Amino acid sequence: MQTESRTLITEQGPYQIWVEEGISPFIVNFLKTVRLGTDGAVYRHYDTEDRIAHIEQPYTAYATEGEKFVACMVMSRIETWQGDQPLDSYYIRYFSAHPDYRGKGITKEMSLLFIDAFVKTLPQGTLLYGVLEGGNSRSIKIVEKVGFEDRKPVRTIGFSRFFPKGSKRIERITTEAEREEVLNLLEDFYADYAIRHFQNVFQKDRYYVIREKGEILAGLQVHKTVWKVESMPGLSGKIMLNVLPRLPLVNKMFNPRHFEFITFEGVYYKSGEEAALYELIEGLLAQEKLKSAVFWLAEDAPLAKMILERGKLGLIHRFVKDAGTFIAYNTTNLSEEQLEQLLRYPPYISSFDFI
Repeated sequence: MQTESRTLITEQGPYQIWVEEGISPFIVNFLKTVRLGTDGAVYRHYDTEDRIAHIEQPYTAYATEGEKFVACMVMSRIETWQGDQPLDSYYIRYFSAHPDYRGKGITKEMSLLFIDAFVKTLPQGTLLYGVLEGGNSRSIKIVEKVGFEDRKPVRTIGFSRFFPKGSKRIERITTEAEREEVLNLLEDFYADYAIRHFQNVFQKDRYYVIREKGEILAGLQVHKTVWKVESMPGLSGKIMLNVLPRLPLVNKMFNPRHFEFITFEGVYYKSGEEAALYELIEGLLAQEKLKSAVFWLAEDAPLAKMILERGKLGLIHRFVKDAGTFIAYNTTNLSEEQLEQLLRYPPYISSFDFI
């Protein structure tokens, strides 16, 4: 378990807290076994190793008790933007305790130790943030105690079609000139968003557009993933887990044991071309031979408002729309001006960070 690059940042009682750049193989193997969620949905990612391989500038904080692994926190270092101001940021992607230590208050204790110790190593002007599910009451109480006082609600949006229509107008972005064209459009489209970054756009060359007379009308980045959903809250959750899988055709849209779907980010559309965006989404479902998409947008984002008002999202949206997710910020190291800029704008959401 020991690695040469790790740095001891604190010792508390029997525990040692280490930080290292990158993600060690033993951490990767551990995260592949983790079940996510508590009070809300509980699910497992099938493609964790591939996701970890694509995390930009990863950092790991982990705790040991002697030679025993206790818990870990995996982060991605990102240069985000608020308006025209850059902000050095760390996104918390994974946090979990080893099964031998769960149910003993270790997650709470390690959270306090990790965040407190890690924040003290960061220079002024650095943001730490993460995503929490509203139903995860245990995690909410923990993050409140470690300085995550500011939150922004996030809407989970589902899009599904039983028989998605293909589109011959869909093109894949492949050249540097095309990427530059898309980035310019995205910079303008998301100019008034916080924690704005596009480091997961163009991943695996999977940014697609619809053009007309050479002009991009709509575009988005696609990520494909598979989850195993083990439990869901409420009556709708019970229906999804126990009823939908028994219904012909519907079970092609949602199979809790193997829920394969696509998700989007870097979504763009030219004003007045909302129909082209819907054509693109549905066409990509057809292209991937899938029936469901799930993606995430800030609740106060103009894009979310447009999509929710336009509607026509399909059956899957009825079951995912009340997930109660939010972005939580630890702004301990921010100036008053940086904090004001951060909270002024809706956050940009990278759906890659959710899968």
